[in-house]
Amino acid sequence: MDTQEILIIVWAIVIALSIAIEFITYDLIAVWFSPAALISLILAAVDVDWPWQLSTFVVASIIFLLAFRPVVKKFLDKPAIKTNITDVNMGKKVRLLADSVDGYSAIQVNGITWKARIAEGGQLSMGTQVVITGNESNNFIVIEDKVPSTELNSVDASVPVSEKKPKTPKSKPSPKNPTAGLDDEVGS
Repeated sequence: MDTQEILIIVWAIVIALSIAIEFITYDLIAVWFSPAALISLILAAVDVDWPWQLSTFVVASIIFLLAFRPVVKKFLDKPAIKTNITDVNMGKKVRLLADSVDGYSAIQVNGITWKARIAEGGQLSMGTQVVITGNESNNFIVIEDKVPSTELNSVDASVPVSEKKPKTPKSKPSPKNPTAGLDDEVGS
């Protein structure tokens, strides 16, 4: 094999490696060496001397990297959508569903009961209003709310009282029917 054939193989390997590295890292850096190596491979195929191939590779790599990376990155970078349950509920005020035991209790968030770790490690009683500050594995981390809100219902602490329909009887209880209308909701 002569030098030009070896250089063709070397540039083909550079192309393959830069693509493989880009698949692993996904930083939009290594991929720009591929078109530069392709230009150098073409120069090797037409018997251009290796110093020119190397110079062309370096200059083309810099041009591709500086010219195209910012443009492509702008289109590929999307704003992060909060999908993590903690991100969505960070700062939410809820009430404890049970007395805390060893620094843990339970809270209800969006109708789902979760285990909650009291950040201060203290003992809090059922109904204490807390604020979600983070998560640890599948547990919420909460702290006692120093300025409790009166807008939370103690039954379902994650739903403000204003969103719940109060139960009122349609008819008045009588001695013959003392529970008349107690199970009916307003507006039903």
